[in-house]
Amino acid sequence: MQIGLFLIDARSLFQKQQERAGIEAARAAGVPLEVAFGEGDAKRQREQVFEFIRRTPTPTAVIIEPVEDAGLRYAAQEALTKGCAWVTMNRQPAWAQTLRDAHKAPCFTVAADNLGIGKLQGEQFRTLLPDGGTALYVTGPPTTQSAELRAAGMESSKGPRISITKIVGTWTEQSGYEAVRRWFESTRGFVGCDLIGSQNDDMAMGARRAAAEVAIPLGKPELRDLRATGVDGTPEYGRKLVEEHQLAATVIMPTTADKAIQLLVPALRDGQAPPLLTMLPVQSYPALSALRSRS
Repeated sequence: MQIGLFLIDARSLFQKQQERAGIEAARAAGVPLEVAFGEGDAKRQREQVFEFIRRTPTPTAVIIEPVEDAGLRYAAQEALTKGCAWVTMNRQPAWAQTLRDAHKAPCFTVAADNLGIGKLQGEQFRTLLPDGGTALYVTGPPTTQSAELRAAGMESSKGPRISITKIVGTWTEQSGYEAVRRWFESTRGFVGCDLIGSQNDDMAMGARRAAAEVAIPLGKPELRDLRATGVDGTPEYGRKLVEEHQLAATVIMPTTADKAIQLLVPALRDGQAPPLLTMLPVQSYPALSALRSRS
């Protein structure tokens, strides 16, 4: 048995947690696991996957959290045709059902509720800005379904009194820093914001660092204390940042690599077909009631 776990970027603390969760689950199941990071490069990740599935003998399974969604159908189809199982994490590809129906090898998805993540963030914005205001919203790449779903969920729950300015990052802290610093420098402080909302904790902290750095040059010292929210909520990072008051709130996103392996191994050994989609719940940290009290 040969299972490949393909993740987005080793610079992301959540992705490193995905790696640890996958390794622990594979060890518990008694199966070997090979881990590769795409370093935020979709082309690199696709090349890693094709190199893996074209080995001799054919590997047993691919578990992947895509850098971006484009082009992966062809890799999945080639893998499944060769009898290599395909598991997608944190995306819901439209082609999954078609390929699942056409091949014997397992094909399924394990995802955190990205729409729910966005809805929780919108509710956090409303709680932190009860009188309304502007949130600077740092998203992941628009080519990823998770970024789209989180943005859609946020828009549906933020209410009419919160206006959103979107800035695109690539999930890393440095990308959040660079994107937000460029925005502040381009607007020269003439466009205000009351809150930073980011689609992950890494970008949120990068955005906060950028705001603090431009505060004095722009003559806006209040930017040093600009509140920020994120997503991922790992115990050693996101939740710790909330407790240290460096983030106002985060959304706890469960790891999916461990659940993917827990569903995959019985399917490979005993033919127990998992459902097409397994959705894992998310939660606000702190809880919205506690956030209301703090605010």
